[in-house]
Formats: sequence, C-alpha cells, structure tokens
Amino acid sequence: MNEPIDPTEAREAEQLADVFTRIFQRNMTERLLEADSVADVTPVQLQALAFLGDHGTCSVRAIGEGLRISFPAATRLVDRLVRKCLVSRRENPHDRRLADVSLTAEGAGLLRRVREERTALVGRALSRLSAGERRRLMEDLKAFIRAALQSEEDALEVCQRCGIRHTDACVVNQAYQAFAGSGIPKP
Repeated sequence: MNEPIDPTEAREAEQLADVFTRIFQRNMTERLLEADSVADVTPVQLQALAFLGDHGTCSVRAIGEGLRISFPAATRLVDRLVRKCLVSRRENPHDRRLADVSLTAEGAGLLRRVREERTALVGRALSRLSAGERRRLMEDLKAFIRAALQSEEDALEVCQRCGIRHTDACVVNQAYQAFAGSGIPKP
C-alpha cells in the first residue's frame, strides 16, 4: 500500500516526530535525571543501565554492541558507571580477558525510579486522551513503526534487545517476521 505522499504532509509528520522525540528525551528522561541529582547520570549512561537491567550481567563488548557504540566508548562508559557505583565490573570466571558488568543495588534502584516516573508521566499524558484516542494512538504508532522498518536489518537496528524477550506482541519482532519469515533470533 504505497500511496503517493504530499511533501508538505511528509514534512509535517517529520516535525511531529521530532517534537515527539524531544518530549520523551527532554521532558521524560533528561528532567528526571536532573531531578535525581544524587546519581548525576547522562541519558547515554541511563541507556547502559537499562541495557543491563534488561539483559543482566553482560560483557563490555555486549554493552557496546547493544548501544551501538565502539568498544573503547563502551569501556569509558562502564568506567564512569563503576566510579558512580551504579555498576560493578568483575573478571569473567571462564575467561580472565573478559569483564562481566552488572547493575549494583544503587544502579538498579535508579533505573527502577526513572522507569516508574517515566511510566507515570506517560500515563498522565495518556489520561488526557479518551479511550478511543489512546487505542488509535497505539495502533497508529505501531503501524508507523511497521511502515518505517524496511528490512530485516532495519528491525535489528532498532530492536531494543529487551532481555531476549522477542515476543509476538513486539511490533519490531512483527516487522522482522514479515521480512524474515520468523522472529528475531535470540542471542
């Protein structure tokens, strides 16, 4: 269903997507991190904490791959999180050349607080919509995601790698299945 699109409509959609992204990034992430001044965590550091929260103990390399950053950048990121006592790094018992990284209780607590507050903020925004508007919004967001993903590679690139739970309800997994004939492979 490839219908011609007026360039003005495409530009408006792009602007709305920018605003939507800024709302989530600034209002629902950065401000929460600023309010939790004890941790002094950047959005990228929060992404690393979320990756560890979803995956459990990981190597520095796995964190880098999951966040799509270089190994040296992942190493520096983990170093900063270790200094903040949000993650711990231990020698891998099977291969001394590798380090295992995991959340500390403080890191898990910060991640839980941020996720709970973000969920509450989204809930407050959604509560201003009618039930029908909420349902349409969810359906339309999923439809847009499916339309924007144009290949297996696109789906893998945006996959949140949310703890290897590639469920049938995940819209990215659904898009991947449409291209590949099966769900996203589990690592």
